[in-house]
Amino acid sequence: MVHITPKITLQPLVENAILHGILAKDNQEGAILIGGNIANKVITLTVQVQLGDIEIPDIIISSK
Repeated sequence: MVHITPKITLQPLVENAILHGILAKDNQEGAILIGGNIANKVITLTVQVQLGDIEIPDIIISSK
């Protein structure tokens, strides 16, 4: 089964994670974890920012 989401769905979330997360720190170090899951016909995409000892809560988008 094929599940399609618009290409632009993740772009603003990842851009904000970079600009307001990683680049906003003095050392500009960190990681962005992007994940996806399909369960019960629901697509869930997550963006998580890790900044050393600080972990910003996941941004979650769900769609049927």
